[in-house]
This record gives sequence, C-alpha cells and structure tokens, in this order.
Amino acid sequence: METIALTKPFKLENGKEITEFALNFDELSTSDFRQISKLEAQISDQMTMKAENMSKPRKLSFEFQLASGFVAALKATDGLQISDFTKIPMRDAMNIAQTASFFWLGVD
Repeated sequence: METIALTKPFKLENGKEITEFALNFDELSTSDFRQISKLEAQISDQMTMKAENMSKPRKLSFEFQLASGFVAALKATDGLQISDFTKIPMRDAMNIAQTASFFWLGVD
C-alpha cells in the first residue's frame, strides 16, 4: 500500500478532512477495470492533450494512471468517494498519477 501526503488538507464529500491518500493497488481487481475505464474517459474528455496521449500504450497514458490511482485510493482511503475526484488539487492528482505509473511499470 502506498501513501501520498496531500499538499493541503482535503475535505471529502462527506465532510471528513484528510491529509493523505492511501492507495492500494493490490486490491484492484478485474471488476474495478470498468470504473477505471469510465474515469479514464471522463478525464480524457476534459483534457486537451487527448490525441497526444492516445499514441502511448494505455498504461503509460496520464489519464489511465490518474484513473487507476484514484480507484486504488478509493480502495484504501476511508470515506473517499468517486465524487471527490473532481475536487483534488492538481499537484496531488499528479502525485497520484506518478505513483500509479510506478506501480504499472513495476517500480518498487
């Protein structure tokens, strides 16, 4: 399990304030793939670099890394909901994506 310290306290949709995200990639299963794919598509629709990222292998795209990292955080961060995703500060989102990239590339 990975832990990412947030740049500032983050207030969850349920009102709870957290200072870190826990990410549990080991708990991801094939049933989580649908949620990752939906979130990945949502991110792609909001980004202007979509065409550039589509030329990369899927697990190397920023959208896939961020989506899979957030779903891993849903598995391990108590109280975190999918609706919290759109409120994450960009610096923290980048840290989530980077941590996910290390997982998918097999870096310990």
